[in-house]
Amino acid sequence: MNMDFRPLEEYVNNVLYANKDLPGCDIIIKKDHKTVFRYQHGYSDIENKALVRGDEMYLLYSCSKPVTAATAMRLIEEGKLDPDAPVSKYIPAFKNTFLMKDGKKVPTENVMTVRHLFTMTAGFDYNVDKEPVKKLFAETEANVSAVNFASALVSAPLCYEPGARYQYSLCLDVLGAVVEAVADMPLGEYQKKILFEPLGMENTGYLNTVRSADKLLKLYNYDAATKQISVNNNFKLYGLHDRYQSGGAGLLSTVDDYSKFAATLANGGTSEDGYRFLNPETVKMLHSEQLRTFANNCSFSCASGAGYGYGMGVRTLVERNDGQKAPIGEFGWDGAAGSYVMIDDVNNLSLFFATHYMGWKMAWDMPHIPLRDITYDCMSIEN
Repeated sequence: MNMDFRPLEEYVNNVLYANKDLPGCDIIIKKDHKTVFRYQHGYSDIENKALVRGDEMYLLYSCSKPVTAATAMRLIEEGKLDPDAPVSKYIPAFKNTFLMKDGKKVPTENVMTVRHLFTMTAGFDYNVDKEPVKKLFAETEANVSAVNFASALVSAPLCYEPGARYQYSLCLDVLGAVVEAVADMPLGEYQKKILFEPLGMENTGYLNTVRSADKLLKLYNYDAATKQISVNNNFKLYGLHDRYQSGGAGLLSTVDDYSKFAATLANGGTSEDGYRFLNPETVKMLHSEQLRTFANNCSFSCASGAGYGYGMGVRTLVERNDGQKAPIGEFGWDGAAGSYVMIDDVNNLSLFFATHYMGWKMAWDMPHIPLRDITYDCMSIEN
């Protein structure tokens, strides 16, 4: 296979850094588990002019979601979790889901299922500023399990009937709570047991378990009003405390670690040393498009551009009408601080791009799309 990654380096150097406003980034591409490209650019610490080394720890934000989804798929594969069972089977507080109509509580007509959580059609939003949640965190000094959090969240009204439509939301946090309930241990502990330790992801976990002052990269923030870059020292996740293990946005990891997870899924669920995390059929199920046949209103937009549908907690490419270079079924997600993962189990290919930059103004121009397409050109892969 002919590989020439100079165009990808040029894209990073001359496009992503065209306005000199991106602090630093790290990108890794693996084919058949082997690293075929690794490139760092910029600073891990702007003030001290410290270059990106490659061993930094990043807040993944929503790149946590594929990890939680894959963890739940492991329980499905083992027969311990039924995707079409009511959530209340695993967390009793979900027996009484309701809406507010004309100022009155009205029980939902549809039963919320685990599949609703995977597909973000359960009726939640991303508002954590709800009275039951605030009360819970205040009363427990933020020592909150995922199950406790989900139980408090569902004691507030839903936004719409489960299954009615897709809405980006806290569904993957609630799915993490289901994992916690089924596994009968904290979410992070279970993920460490079945995923992080077997794959050698030694620097991956939640803020309260792996945060390390010498490895955690400075988080920067861009202020559109002042056009200034500043250090962001707020490590609370969407208003939640750093002691809460958020399945939707709470993981920290390094580029090396996360690339092991991505490559495992890209190679049918098996790690480089032969550990079977998921069966190939389960990986296919993970990125099988769900919304068109499942939700009443399947409107879906994706930060990775046109052609995508939504699977079991991940975007998935369903159409290539706009010249996308990836094959049908390429899947992944992205994160609020700029991270992006692309997984292709057709070509056993994965890409992980990491930066630590909230409010990155170029993010609105979908900078990850060229990362995807240039990669296939550089590797001479035609799909």
